[in-house]
Amino acid sequence: MLPFSRLRSPPRILSNALICFLFLPFNVLAQTDSDADNDNWSFKVGAGLFAAPEYEGADELDVLPFPSFEATYKDIFFVSVIDGIGVHFIRQENWGATFSGQIVLGRDNEGEIEPLEPIDDRFMPKLEIFNITSQVRTHASVIGDGKRHSVEAGLQYFRQASASALYLIGGGARWNDRAWNDERSSVSSPEAASLGVEPFSAGASLSKVYVEGAFIYYLSPVYVAEIAVEVAELIGDPADGPLVKELGTTTQPSMFVRINRQF
Repeated sequence: MLPFSRLRSPPRILSNALICFLFLPFNVLAQTDSDADNDNWSFKVGAGLFAAPEYEGADELDVLPFPSFEATYKDIFFVSVIDGIGVHFIRQENWGATFSGQIVLGRDNEGEIEPLEPIDDRFMPKLEIFNITSQVRTHASVIGDGKRHSVEAGLQYFRQASASALYLIGGGARWNDRAWNDERSSVSSPEAASLGVEPFSAGASLSKVYVEGAFIYYLSPVYVAEIAVEVAELIGDPADGPLVKELGTTTQPSMFVRINRQF
């Protein structure tokens, strides 16, 4: 189990920023032309901090250290702490498609939600399609394991702030099927009695909308600093359940900061 397993999801916003980053010309700061010709592999190793609600709907944040590792082969195959393992099986000038496998984090149910059944971490396949035109990136993705599925779509505006910096702002929305929402938002009668709340059965619905921002800056040709912030608002059945209405909050902020060395 990863050390941040109580958190609700990986920091997706940073993934969005890094995909934009791959398409910008200043990424050559990370390597010389001869390096690019002679080395098909690129690596990033570092560390950071991740702050997010203890579980989806919680009103308290966990702040935990976060190991950082990424390995990419020819911008086709990748292994990453954030993005899992996958391939960019379509890479055109302005659009692409990625198939990956990622860990969807569960819930340990510590503290006031201890009576609930814990949710295990799961490794799930994910398909994402994205388009980048000028300074706008749009994306749509589906992730699931055959029993539960979640669909997300969003838009980001990104801009090269200087020869060594990129910033990104955007937003999006997520829809969960019944099984996904039921596992994370429903409360059975015995659980409700232990928690002192009303029972609740969640169905399929839009689950959240969010705004996000990220900033990536090269401290040197090999060291890069990254910060990402997201503020999500739970909606639909996840917002209507007692875990949010009576024990938590619909507003879900998260932040991620790290420094990597790339080679």
